[in-house]
Amino acid sequence: MNTFDEATTRLIDSTDGDVYAHTPPTPTAADELAAAKAAQAAIISAARTVAGSQPVTVNKIPYDAGPQSQKNASGKMVASMAGQVTFPTQWRDANNKTQSLSQIQFANMVTAIYAQVEEVYEKSFALKDAIEAAETIEDVQAINWS
Repeated sequence: MNTFDEATTRLIDSTDGDVYAHTPPTPTAADELAAAKAAQAAIISAARTVAGSQPVTVNKIPYDAGPQSQKNASGKMVASMAGQVTFPTQWRDANNKTQSLSQIQFANMVTAIYAQVEEVYEKSFALKDAIEAAETIEDVQAINWS
């Protein structure tokens, strides 16, 4: 059995113990383009996460809109639709101040959170489509969130 020592780029032949020089294959242009696309898509995904976690403002009050807030808001919205939430209901804003929200105010806050999520995902999908369509590494790297 042959073994390859990546640290020294040596191929060791187990049948005779000889060491042979080995150079890993040079990536092709297609390989490099695919790697650039994967890296840029990961950058876009990270930017999407950050953008989707920014607070939303409703009636001049900022509310957290990160993943946990999204889960909490959707859970409470479902419970309210089932008649399990009394209004006004309490909700902490982005400044950690308790807000007393009517059913309409709560629905407006949830709607604002999900509008932001939808906008952010639409943008990330468009950018990732552009990345996939790009034909050069330079074109790929030119596609940014900003």
